[in-house]
Amino acid sequence: MPAVLVRYWTAWNTDDLGAVPELLAGAVSPDAEWNHPRESFVGTGGLEAAVRRWRTTKPEYRFEIASEIDRRDGRMRYRWNMVRRGRTLMEGLDVVTLDEVTDWMRDVSSMPWDERHVFPAINPDSMEWLWRWYI
Repeated sequence: MPAVLVRYWTAWNTDDLGAVPELLAGAVSPDAEWNHPRESFVGTGGLEAAVRRWRTTKPEYRFEIASEIDRRDGRMRYRWNMVRRGRTLMEGLDVVTLDEVTDWMRDVSSMPWDERHVFPAINPDSMEWLWRWYI
């Protein structure tokens, strides 16, 4: 797994909130954009606040990478699961754009879904449709 993803997801999963700024600093560009259906922001300050809020309100939840990491043309995409006590509660997909110089994350589009959301019929193991949409 690329080092930036290890640091990024370690930040989301750590119980040590004091480690979050350092973890994100080595993975995410200072002016990165983070987009999610429920909130969006620019900069590591907003991302750090979101991670702290998440870890404080849902300390027993964890994220796991649930697919291979597809890397192409300065982007990565992968599926993830949100897990609690061994049970997958939600699945999602991230598409990440990397900084050309630092190789850090400069844009993260996170698209969660679960049985309450309606998505077009897709094969989650082959999401070529998303590349066509993003390129």
